[in-house]
Amino acid sequence: MVKKLRLLANIFLGFSLLSAAYGFYQIYLFRATLPPGVCPVDNNRTFLYLGIAFALSSLILDYMAGRYEKKD
Repeated sequence: MVKKLRLLANIFLGFSLLSAAYGFYQIYLFRATLPPGVCPVDNNRTFLYLGIAFALSSLILDYMAGRYEKKD
């Protein structure tokens, strides 16, 4: 069970890195077409929130795996 939780935590961490990197890349590309004073994050906020959610769930799963490992 612990190995499965650790694997799932690592997969979620990978998803968080990929979604956050894609969001930042989209912001970088979109910023070049905007006039000065416009926030480029508003259009790509979903990918950043998705990355944060995956990172938090990875942290929680890793913590749970550590707790189960100590009990055994």
